[in-house]
Amino acid sequence: MRLGKITLLAPALAVGLTLLGGAPVARAQMSPEEIKELFPGTFMAIWKDKKRAVVEATTDGILHGKTSGGSTDTGRWWFKGEEFCVAFTWWTFNKAKCGTIDKKGAWYVGFYRKNGKPRVRFKRQ
Repeated sequence: MRLGKITLLAPALAVGLTLLGGAPVARAQMSPEEIKELFPGTFMAIWKDKKRAVVEATTDGILHGKTSGGSTDTGRWWFKGEEFCVAFTWWTFNKAKCGTIDKKGAWYVGFYRKNGKPRVRFKRQ
């Protein structure tokens, strides 16, 4: 089963935390070094508060994901400057999705929209 155009982080893939009041909140962006320290790891990822998947990220840039509906995909992660990037074979049609990542409690949030809301949130399982 294909999920269409979604990106899961993971490791993303991610995975969007709803911001209180809808107004942009000051963020503390994680550095590439801080993000790299998360891997290897297994994460619950949520894309646009709709699609959920468990994503495993390795230290060498590999992603493996499985949705709650049973769909699986593989991909890769890397950095483009300060931005964290992911691409999955089916979920993103091999198209890179890049953005900044912030830590908010137990969640990592990022890939922000123009309105300041994150597209993805993920947390360690």
